[in-house]
Order: sequence, then C-alpha cells, then structure tokens
Amino acid sequence: ADFAFHQAIVEAGHSEALTTLYGAIGELLRRSHVQRREVTVSEPGIVDYLVEAHREVFLSIVDRNPDAADRKLRDHFAIGDEFRRRSLISAFARRPQT
Repeated sequence: ADFAFHQAIVEAGHSEALTTLYGAIGELLRRSHVQRREVTVSEPGIVDYLVEAHREVFLSIVDRNPDAADRKLRDHFAIGDEFRRRSLISAFARRPQT
C-alpha cells in the first residue's frame, strides 16, 4: 500500500519527467519499500505514524496546498529515516556476539 500511495502521488502530479523516472526505477523503489517495512515493522508506533503521515500528505494535496504537501512529505521522509535508523540499531544490538 505504501508504494502504491507514493506512485499515485507521482501520477497525480502530471509530470511526464517524474512519471517516466518513477517508472524506470519503480521496481527498485517497490523493493525498497518492502525492505523498509521489514526493518521497521517491529518499531513501536510505526504503523500509526505511517497512516497519519500519509493522511496528512493526501489531505494537503486534496486541499491544493503544495507547500503543505511538500513540508508533510519531507517530514515523513525525515521521521521515517529516524524510525529505520533506530530499528537497525536495535536489530544490530540483538545480534549474537561471535
């Protein structure tokens, strides 16, 4: 669902260049979304955060407020990066010592 949401936003932008670029690297992006979910799925609060972040971006687009949509999307990426960083650190800490 996450990849489909991002793809729908790209298509809604009606930018031929962005749509072409997204199409060219779409499979890589889809795999990246899946891998990120695998890493962060155990992070407390991640599902609620993702749903709310996507809702806020969507509502900004519906409101035709590109500045708010851009800000919400940038915040989403930054916070998502922090969730992934914490998840990776936690996973590494749980690895058996050799």
